[in-house]
Amino acid sequence: MQMKKDLQKHMVESSNIEWVAYDKDAKQLFVMFKSGSVYGYEDVPSEIFDELLEAPSKGRYFALKIKWNYKYERLS
Repeated sequence: MQMKKDLQKHMVESSNIEWVAYDKDAKQLFVMFKSGSVYGYEDVPSEIFDELLEAPSKGRYFALKIKWNYKYERLS
């Protein structure tokens, strides 16, 4: 899995997450954590990405709805 260079990174307010990006065509979600690690998640519906951006707590939403529910790969 590789993140396209032209994807928009959405900076988020979170104690754990730095930014998120979404590839609508590939249905891939990319998350950069404050630690500097970047992970890619496969087959993530666009609604999940939209809900993540709207969630009052990005970290909580990520932990409950994304972290263990989608196949992932550490990219860096």
